[in-house]
Amino acid sequence: MRLATAAPPDNPVLVYSGIMDKHQFAAMDAEFESRVRESFARQGLMKHFGAELAELGPGRAEIRVPFRMELTQQHGYFHAGVSGAIADSACGYAAYTLMPADSSVLTVEYKMNLLAPRMEKNWWHARGSCAPEKR
Repeated sequence: MRLATAAPPDNPVLVYSGIMDKHQFAAMDAEFESRVRESFARQGLMKHFGAELAELGPGRAEIRVPFRMELTQQHGYFHAGVSGAIADSACGYAAYTLMPADSSVLTVEYKMNLLAPRMEKNWWHARGSCAPEKR
């Protein structure tokens, strides 16, 4: 999986290469969207953040969070904990779209490099996408 944090659609600056966007996946479960959205709706932390599942497709998910002062750190930027939480969920849900209906997903490990603070105060996005398996 590859994480991308990006500016809102009206701002063209992206902090990821987009290389994973080229791959097309087929979902194993035709009802994956309702299953994933129901799971997302049960996440208390995402509700607390005011997060929404903005985009969903086979092998990809985007979560966005509106700016609120309660989600900032001492300098007024989105807190890195918000970034990590929505990145974790976006990547997990991207994978979950490709899993059988009777499965579940839990994070085992992830790593995130923060390049710069988020300067704009509107939305924070995290995009998760799956990479094809290499043999």
